[in-house]
Amino acid sequence: DYTFENCSGHRECKWSGIECGPWCENGYHYNNASDGADADAHSNCVMCPLGRFSGLPETRESTSCQECEKGRYGLRKGLSQCAFCPAGRYNDETGQNSSTTGCQECDAGKYSSQEGSEREADCRKCDRGKSSSFVGRTSANECISCIAGKFAETQGSVECTFCDFGKFTDEIGSEECKKCPRGFVSNATGEGQNCTVCPWGKYEDEGMCVMCELGKFQDQTGKTKCDACEVGKYADSVGNHKCTNCEAGKRNSAQNTMECQDCEEGTFGDVCTPCPTGRFKNTSGIGSCTKCPKGRFQNAEGSSSCISCDPGKHQAVEGQLACTDC
Repeated sequence: DYTFENCSGHRECKWSGIECGPWCENGYHYNNASDGADADAHSNCVMCPLGRFSGLPETRESTSCQECEKGRYGLRKGLSQCAFCPAGRYNDETGQNSSTTGCQECDAGKYSSQEGSEREADCRKCDRGKSSSFVGRTSANECISCIAGKFAETQGSVECTFCDFGKFTDEIGSEECKKCPRGFVSNATGEGQNCTVCPWGKYEDEGMCVMCELGKFQDQTGKTKCDACEVGKYADSVGNHKCTNCEAGKRNSAQNTMECQDCEEGTFGDVCTPCPTGRFKNTSGIGSCTKCPKGRFQNAEGSSSCISCDPGKHQAVEGQLACTDC
């Protein structure tokens, strides 16, 4: 046994006090030429400096103190053992003298509940669906579950990410987002908790609600395309939920439902009806058809002019579809 009851200074007796000698007590080491503030002038025992210790019997006869082991630190002088690095930190070097500079904090997105960690690998990653933006976390409980509308698909996430366009999650702690049903959308500005239906006048295209183009409409919600206006109707702006009837004296075609044009020559009325045989119309617009004059005829519908009788033939009545022999 070691004791220093009958020895001067910080020396100890070895084997039940038989001999006092260079066996310094815990926290000291032997130095025959010791001096300075940490030395004992009577015993030649010197206090262990920061980052070192002396505590085992076989080390107290040494002329130097041991460096603090990995995972530990020595914050003050004269230690018989070094303190463990606290939870949330690790130390992969010997001889460290501070828990803040000597023991490194686990990175954001990680934690360690273990004291005395010797390597960075002892810091565990937060689970998928959780994140931690702070360093030095000490428990898995400090990994925060992602809120609805956000997700974390990898372990060790520093922060959760908003769902992309066209995706959502209405659950807490999501590892991934789900695609919105067709006709529904979600954006990436914090509204990815649920999907909203595309309204009238719009349709869903690659996760976004898009306004109907010129000449098209959509009178229902949650659709993936817009429909072309019927002939006789038009849409001259975007985002229409219905088409407008052409004005009287105008019409359009299936190839162009963005606008209506005046009824062409040879047609009349509200819906541009072709002039009947024996009549003509040489102006555009609503108008009306006129009977072919005497001496002329028209045997085709939708004509803009009449035809003169050939030589040897005549027509004494207006609005006829042929001439007669003289």
